[in-house]
Amino acid sequence: MNNRPAYKTCGIYGSVPKKYSYPVFPPSTKLARGYFPFQQLNCVYPPMQGLNRGTIFPELDRPYGVDPEYTVDA
Repeated sequence: MNNRPAYKTCGIYGSVPKKYSYPVFPPSTKLARGYFPFQQLNCVYPPMQGLNRGTIFPELDRPYGVDPEYTVDA
């Protein structure tokens, strides 16, 4: 019997069905305070690819030197 969670294919590894919907910001957002949105678990890399890339989340995967917007000395 397979006890793993059911993943749908999303092109990379799998997609966890969204059961919860988190708001991007709290309803009473105050000025001049730092707020960070919740990480949405959509797709993840396989374990060995995530170890190689340094993250399992494709949204956070920014290889150095590939995207000039995220490269300091480009």
